Amino acid sequence: FLYLFPAFARIMRRSAPGEGLFDFFARGRFWVYAVTVAGFITTLISTIVSAVPTGEIEDPTLFVVKVVGGAALLIFVGLCVYARQRRQAGAAG
Repeated sequence: FLYLFPAFARIMRRSAPGEGLFDFFARGRFWVYAVTVAGFITTLISTIVSAVPTGEIEDPTLFVVKVVGGAALLIFVGLCVYARQRRQAGAAG
């Protein structure tokens, strides 16, 4: 989700003012960057807080390994799928 906000800013920077569904942001680039920064910081903080074990967890180390390891595994699988699709698109194109 962290990539979502910088991608939004980049897309809005490339688009012409008033173009597309985001007419609110055509009023000025300030709002694009304000929303981008606020969303990125909020998502980053919630991601970090979700990896902190509560007092009810019996083994905090195992909890962190499971949460961070699970996230890393999902990112790795996503990267593998992306790389495979990119190779197939390159071979077909």
